[in-house]
Amino acid sequence: VPPHKRGIILYTVRDATARDPLASDLPSGFREVFKQLARHGYRQVEFAGYRQHANAPGGADLESVEGARLLRSWLDEYGLRAQGNHGFIPPSWPLTEADKDTFKKHLEIANILGMDHMGTGGDPTGSSHRADWDVAADKWNALGEIARREGIKLYTHNHDSAYGFLLDGGPLDDQGRP
Repeated sequence: VPPHKRGIILYTVRDATARDPLASDLPSGFREVFKQLARHGYRQVEFAGYRQHANAPGGADLESVEGARLLRSWLDEYGLRAQGNHGFIPPSWPLTEADKDTFKKHLEIANILGMDHMGTGGDPTGSSHRADWDVAADKWNALGEIARREGIKLYTHNHDSAYGFLLDGGPLDDQGRP
């Protein structure tokens, strides 16, 4: 991997970002973890949320515009680039206004951090039924239109269930779906 393309998903170092800096000499919180990642040759990071230990600089929850500005300053300080985040993907369909507002806040955070992409840490649906995937596709297309207007592309971080066979039918649930 060319040096400028070396990246890491911060989920893999979540023990360090969650570590209490007052109880350990090891790197703790985003700022110190960024410093160490840069030292070891990483240039890109993918966030898996914006929480860290409460005693780390910036406090526990950096999922805000102010938190994003602080994170961006640390990324810049250590020469790192944010590539994506397992961000907020609304659970409801059709989308509620509250979900749209939260989604737009995450897009604003992504733009502050300089990301081109925002996604999720899981599949669009946990179902093996085609009808549920059709609904998920409609939702992701709607979210994609919102994201595109903000200059962000969406992605999914699929797990093994996404690579199984889809079922066209089966027992129906109480709403008449397979």
